[in-house]
Amino acid sequence: MEDVIGHVAAFADEMLNELLNGSWAGAVQAFLSTDDGMTLIAIVAVVYGLGVFAGAMVSRPGGTEGNAKTQLNPVDVAPRVDPKPAALEAFANILADKGQPAEAHAELSRDFLACLGDLKDKLLTMKCADTMAAGMIAEACAVLERGELRRAVNILYGAGERGAAVAAEKMAEAKQHHDTAALALALTGDLESMQFEFATAAECYRRALDTTNEAAPGFVDEYTEKLGGAAFRVGNHGVAEAAFAKTLETMEKALSPNHADLALALTNLALVHYAQGRYDDAEPLYRRALAIDEKALGKDHASVTTNLNNLGLLYKKQERFKEAEPLLKRVLVIKEKTLAPGHPSLINGFRNYGSLLRSMGQIKEAEALEGRAKASERLPEEETEIAAVAQ
Repeated sequence: MEDVIGHVAAFADEMLNELLNGSWAGAVQAFLSTDDGMTLIAIVAVVYGLGVFAGAMVSRPGGTEGNAKTQLNPVDVAPRVDPKPAALEAFANILADKGQPAEAHAELSRDFLACLGDLKDKLLTMKCADTMAAGMIAEACAVLERGELRRAVNILYGAGERGAAVAAEKMAEAKQHHDTAALALALTGDLESMQFEFATAAECYRRALDTTNEAAPGFVDEYTEKLGGAAFRVGNHGVAEAAFAKTLETMEKALSPNHADLALALTNLALVHYAQGRYDDAEPLYRRALAIDEKALGKDHASVTTNLNNLGLLYKKQERFKEAEPLLKRVLVIKEKTLAPGHPSLINGFRNYGSLLRSMGQIKEAEALEGRAKASERLPEEETEIAAVAQ
């Protein structure tokens, strides 16, 4: 090796002289043709190969530099956030803002989580042809994970608006865009309804039904019923009646005469008539719903009390006290068997029956029932049960 180095040094001197004389190319060619020149070429090749190999080792995923690029500092990794506490915290604030009674918070929170889960499932399975709308849907999912309900409303509504705009421009893809827009608007309505914003929920449902174009089976039926429920809760009885009448017509064609869903549709339409003071129109619907539930569930089933209560209150409004009394008494008997003491529905049963007895002049009996209800927060003297109304 020392000989090679010496020859290289001599060659360098000679090459410098030749460079000065203008004939260095010949000196290079002469040196490389010697044994020392060939050895130098071999050494250069080995050194180059080692350099390539070292560079590959450094840049591969398991190498030093690769590790530096792929490994994350633990402080830079955001902790996984459980969406339930965040969503529940936001919902708790809504319950407080809307003045919902404290004893109902637990049940309302369970219903909220169930609705939220269904909403997220629908979002995750949505088919969206427009990339911008798809990005908005994905963003809405992420926002819901953080419990930002109001922001999710805005994003979903924007996705619906975007889908409708694209549908108007691209006739060839209109069906897909209409369906995307309809579902986004419908889910916006669901999210608003979960937050007790029934007026805006009804508007979203209406727009969804107007936008849809041969949507998935059941879509029109589901959201027509939800439109009726939201409209009823804000006192828009005209819209509610039309929606519930359409739902009932559809169910009567599709279901057996004693199907429980048919009883629900009958009750919903009857409630609208009752709220409008159209008691003669409501009565046959209530009676039919009661007969269906008694046959399907049994005469002492807890769910039957809704039909009994509503029909009893209708008779009370008409001053048909002798017909109302056995119905409201039966409601109270069933509730005392199936509900815990102090349950709001049981207290409501005491008050409704007590109010009827007072109207019948049975003051002592009425005061006894009203006394049993004093432990709970005061409810309206007469409160129609509307649990049957779809949300």
